Amino acid sequence: MSNANVEVKTFVLDGPVAQGHSEAAFPPLKMVAKRYRWNPSSSQSKVADYLSGVSGRGTDNLPSDDHKSGLTLLFAHGVGAHKEQWEPTILSVFQRSSLSSVAKARLREAWAFDWQNHGDAAVLNRDALQRRPSPGVSVYEWAKAMSTFMKSDHMKGHKIIPIGHSGGAGAVMLTLKDFPLWASPQVAYILVEPTIMSEAQWQALIDDRMEKMQFSIRMTMKRRTLWPNREDAFAWFRRRYPGTTWDDRVLRAFVDHGMEETPEGIRLKCEKDQEASSYPDVEGHFEASKIVTAVCHTIPIHYIWAKDPTYLPLDVRASLSDAAYGRTARSIKLIEGAGHMVVQEKPDLIAKAICDVLADTAMMTTDQIQARL
Repeated sequence: MSNANVEVKTFVLDGPVAQGHSEAAFPPLKMVAKRYRWNPSSSQSKVADYLSGVSGRGTDNLPSDDHKSGLTLLFAHGVGAHKEQWEPTILSVFQRSSLSSVAKARLREAWAFDWQNHGDAAVLNRDALQRRPSPGVSVYEWAKAMSTFMKSDHMKGHKIIPIGHSGGAGAVMLTLKDFPLWASPQVAYILVEPTIMSEAQWQALIDDRMEKMQFSIRMTMKRRTLWPNREDAFAWFRRRYPGTTWDDRVLRAFVDHGMEETPEGIRLKCEKDQEASSYPDVEGHFEASKIVTAVCHTIPIHYIWAKDPTYLPLDVRASLSDAAYGRTARSIKLIEGAGHMVVQEKPDLIAKAICDVLADTAMMTTDQIQARL
């Protein structure tokens, strides 16, 4: 990534009170985000520091004027992941964009978020999460935090493309609940292996869905959580599925940013019960399915699927872009040699697909975008 001069800054964002709950029982949670900006004037030493894991030290730089009309990407991860697992993809997007001055002008900046009980947010919110009567942060609560961010000064005047993987796809679709369709800043969506389906489809596949859910919960609760050091942790995951299928850069990000140092050794930041609680959280994904139907003819939705349908049946996938369900897709990409964890397995191919969407969105006329802003 020596051609990608990317400046990174970390933000801790205040989250809203959980809807339908008292603030005493459900104290507001922090959301941690990283902002990524292309800066051609960055020194190579800054880039080297970043790539070696010294992130979040960039200045509060402003994009140049030719970038302010570009697109802003917002990345949401899936269950059990964290924001930095998007970094190989984000860096590849910047690298590809930097090869063309026209392409570069299409990209303003990128942000990646931690679900409030994952990654750095899990550490910041640990006490507040433990005070809650039960574990878990619903996709509704995460979506509300992200839509609050979209309404903040950080995003004033931005044209946003939310990108969600797996459970994060449902969360980014739910952000539309907080905007009138005619005035939403989201100009397109990219959904990567989304776990979005209707309640009727869930019920029709209930045995298969429950089996996969219970398997995920069992594996999460049985998983090892402590290692002597990061190198031992990296080697341990590299020898075991799914780490055997992951790109080394993503696995390194998982070990470097998804784990914390303790007196006993290196441990996962996300508590096992918090991760496990996310798998039965299906109601939000049902509503996300309705939102897809309602908005897909107005806001372009792009799908990225793994060629191997390891998690969602092909007919459920197809329904998200099937006219018989009242839905359409702007584009559909299939990533070869990958399964449901395609973000972890094929970050460069994901980046290429994202750049194709950037090119497609850039071809939309100003009037087409401004008509909804």
